[in-house]
Amino acid sequence: MFAHQIHEALATSYVQQLIQAKARQIVRRRRMFTASERPDLEQELTIHVVRRAHLFDPARGSVNTFIARVVDSAVAMILRERKRFKHAIARDACSLEEEVRHDDTVVGTLGELLNESDGCRRNGGEVADERGRIDLQADTRQLLSDLPPWVQKVAMCLSETPHEATASRAMGLSRRQIRRAMDMIRSRFRTSGFSEI
Repeated sequence: MFAHQIHEALATSYVQQLIQAKARQIVRRRRMFTASERPDLEQELTIHVVRRAHLFDPARGSVNTFIARVVDSAVAMILRERKRFKHAIARDACSLEEEVRHDDTVVGTLGELLNESDGCRRNGGEVADERGRIDLQADTRQLLSDLPPWVQKVAMCLSETPHEATASRAMGLSRRQIRRAMDMIRSRFRTSGFSEI
């Protein structure tokens, strides 16, 4: 009866910003969602509002209040559904020792054929981007090249052994010198736009 008011409200900036903000909040749950799912979530929230439009009664509240509550309800349902999927006992499980066949020929075991990025994708983690990793290495080398040679050596040593005591013994420097080098490296990264090191 009053569904047309909901359909008109979907085009307003308030409702669009609300849906975008809720989708961003959902995507921040890294273990359950990936950033690439955000447009799909926005669409799913919009569809949920459209499907509930027939329930709107202006005597009970404003259009924006109705939409906000429907969106909140949809967010809760999406999170419950994803959590149920991720923790479902009845997931198709198979052994890594299971043989993989192609044209009746054994190619190898599942464990032999899977790599680290397959595991990340399966568990909803961030998949390592090889190109991004190479770019990051090049940027890191460039940043470190501006530092004094002894600090560059400390950085190399710390990349192999992250413990300052081990690096101190390996390089024959005091822990204070290692910490000073680490501070110089951190400062260099911060001034170049890296948030953390």
